[in-house]
Amino acid sequence: MPDLILLAEDSPFDAFHFKRVLKAVGVFNPVHVATDGYQAIAYIAGEGFYADRERFPEPGILFLDLIMPRADGWFVLNWLNTKRERFNLLTIVLTGIAQSNQLRDAYSLSAHSFMYKPLKPAELKGLINYWPDRWLLKEPPANRPGLPRRPQARNIIRRDPDFH
Repeated sequence: MPDLILLAEDSPFDAFHFKRVLKAVGVFNPVHVATDGYQAIAYIAGEGFYADRERFPEPGILFLDLIMPRADGWFVLNWLNTKRERFNLLTIVLTGIAQSNQLRDAYSLSAHSFMYKPLKPAELKGLINYWPDRWLLKEPPANRPGLPRRPQARNIIRRDPDFH
């Protein structure tokens, strides 16, 4: 079974765009959206509402927005950093605004990659090429509708070379 993608994202527009980009590049992993850090942690840990692993399989990939209500991405990264040995979770930080100290801090908390929003197909392809065994890939449709556009500064991907 392919890795389930847990998208921790509070913006419905960004979640919609994220799913469109996945399909545009031919990624068909199942996706579950958590709208805040507490939901993301409960899902990862399989607690409360998410205790039924038949209905809510353990995620293998986490795309994590840094700015969310109630509990933000930093809260989730700090929690994950204390539980790393328990989960084999590829963690990609997503943010619309970033500074170099955020990159350093995210990597020090065991993030594997850092990407700017909105997610771009070319950057997702780079991530797929770097960790190829994590994705359920199919040929993208030839006549897919255009992706929604949102103005944004340049996007980058940084990878942790020690994580496989």
